Amino acid sequence: MRGRDALDLARALAVRGLIGTPVRTGRSYAVEVADSQEESDRLVAEVTGALAQWLADGGRRSVTLHVAGSHRTVRAA
Repeated sequence: MRGRDALDLARALAVRGLIGTPVRTGRSYAVEVADSQEESDRLVAEVTGALAQWLADGGRRSVTLHVAGSHRTVRAA
């Protein structure tokens, strides 16, 4: 993902009360979300919902969500 998209996604997560931090991953960027006060399953569900809406709002198709060594594709809502 481009740096601009990572910043935009971090803002979209913040609207839902989630803290996302853009990080450079080689030539692209990712957004890391961590919240030790949330249950893992609940946090993943909230992030997945936020990602689906962010994709739809930006006319994007999908993004890969990495969680504890596994990954899943999230598609626009």
